Amino acid sequence: MFLRRRLDQLVRLDTDEIHFPETCPVCGEPCTSVGFVMSESPEVLKATKDYWWMRKETNGVRGVRRGFVIPVCHSHAEDEAQRERVKIVDTLLLSVSIALLFFSGMSIGFATLDHRSPTALAALVFPISAILSAYALRGLGPSKLERVVTVVNLGPSNGKTVLRIRNQSYLEELIRINPGAMRAVSANRVQREQDSIS
Repeated sequence: MFLRRRLDQLVRLDTDEIHFPETCPVCGEPCTSVGFVMSESPEVLKATKDYWWMRKETNGVRGVRRGFVIPVCHSHAEDEAQRERVKIVDTLLLSVSIALLFFSGMSIGFATLDHRSPTALAALVFPISAILSAYALRGLGPSKLERVVTVVNLGPSNGKTVLRIRNQSYLEELIRINPGAMRAVSANRVQREQDSIS
């Protein structure tokens, strides 16, 4: 029924307590560790300050990071601190490789405009820096676990949390374990609800 179509792989959690299967959502192996799927959602803060001459109400928004602990196999388990260190290294690598890509591209471009052949160094640095940039961008993206289980909309404990699960067998097992705790929703409905909140 809804398990066969790609758009209906969105499930809304109707409860805070969810039990995940003991198989890895990425590869299907038995679980030996845990992984984290995080999401940041805005939270509105309201404060009232009473002064002797007036009452002032202030509103603010801050980002709150919450997520789920999901059982995974050893090869797909990532520590949050390890992930942050990898992102720092990838950010540095990306900035250096984009600078090299820019300057070597400019050197090749100016040499072409002057009807000369580009220098060997620029011709060598350009493809290497392009490959390093692609590698760094890949590292800054979502992890393998985050590509399979994604938090689409993370709300408070009122049934507004929506997950996108790309592994069909894992989704079927998750629904079998939690029969009354989740229901399928369409992507259009989630988008309409997010638009109405904004």
